[in-house]
Amino acid sequence: MARNSFAAALIAAGSLALSPAVAAGPLVVVNATDDIPTRQVSFADLDLSKAQGQRTLEGRVRVAALDACADSGWTNGSRDESAGFRKCRHDSIDRARPAMTAAVQRAVELASSGHSPIAAVATISLSAQR
Repeated sequence: MARNSFAAALIAAGSLALSPAVAAGPLVVVNATDDIPTRQVSFADLDLSKAQGQRTLEGRVRVAALDACADSGWTNGSRDESAGFRKCRHDSIDRARPAMTAAVQRAVELASSGHSPIAAVATISLSAQR
C-alpha cells in the first residue's frame, strides 16, 4: 500500500512539472512474467519530426521510468534506496534511449524523403530492474 502511494505521488509530481501533452500521454502497465515492472509508452499521437513531439516523448519516458522504478521497490526513503531509485530511473531511461532515437530518426526520414528503412513502431517499452 505504501509503495503504491509513493508511486502515485511521484507520478503526480512528475505530471505537474510536465506539459499537459506529456502528462496526458498514454502509459500502459505490462505485467512481465519475471515481476520486473515494465511500462509501454505510446507515441503514436506525436509528430517526432518536430522538437515539441520529441520533448513530449522524452517526458513520457521519464514519467514511465519514475513509475516503473517506484514499483520495483525503491520506496522506503533511506539514502541508499534514494540513490538506488535515481540509478534505476537513469538506467531505465538509458535502456529506452535507442528506441527513442530510432523512432525520431524514422519520423525525420519520413518527413524529409517520404520513406525510411527503420521499422514502424508506436510504443517504447522500458523496464525497471532492482
